[in-house]
Amino acid sequence: LRRAVQLDQLILYYQPKIELATGTVSGVEALVRWQHPSRGLVPPSDFIPLAEHTGLIRPLTEWVLAEGVRIIGDWADRGRPLPVAVNVSPRNLRDPELYDKIVSMQERRGINPELMHIEITETTLMEDPSRSHEVLSRLKLLGMKTFIDDFGTGYSSLSYIASLPLYALKIDRAFIVKLQDKEQRAIVSAAISLAHSLGLRVVAEGVETLEQLN
Repeated sequence: LRRAVQLDQLILYYQPKIELATGTVSGVEALVRWQHPSRGLVPPSDFIPLAEHTGLIRPLTEWVLAEGVRIIGDWADRGRPLPVAVNVSPRNLRDPELYDKIVSMQERRGINPELMHIEITETTLMEDPSRSHEVLSRLKLLGMKTFIDDFGTGYSSLSYIASLPLYALKIDRAFIVKLQDKEQRAIVSAAISLAHSLGLRVVAEGVETLEQLN
């Protein structure tokens, strides 16, 4: 995996975020894959836990951030600016150099910081609440937007979430795939109401069927 980062064997796939009111693509989420020379395309579930355990998540995330900045710049140059969201892990959030690294990448490429979005899981936010608040506040001042990923699967304090400089909540796919169940619809409806009452946008993750879309 260390060699994969060094030898540029990683590749990003871009999952679109669709604005339901207009049907247009409002942004994308960058999803990393490992193009292994003999194993083929390796899914993140096979190497992200390893990266977290060994400390390789830091150079891996830096590669994703750099590639995200590059593609933001390329799309903007073509007259199609589009926000790109990158996932940040607990280890990344504890990195005291994270903010400076992001700023440096953006300044070198000359991109609009508002086109770089950060996604952080609910669990990550609660590992070090004060650190999370500090980092996200600085990123917001820079113009970047933060999404809470996998919302509803962690154990965060609602009062703490209300105090964070967030842009949106992402409802976890586990709730979306079971929307035919009355109980799941009630949970999703409550999450949407909570987000809207806090002035936050809502993203439904993993919508794949017309029923879910409706």
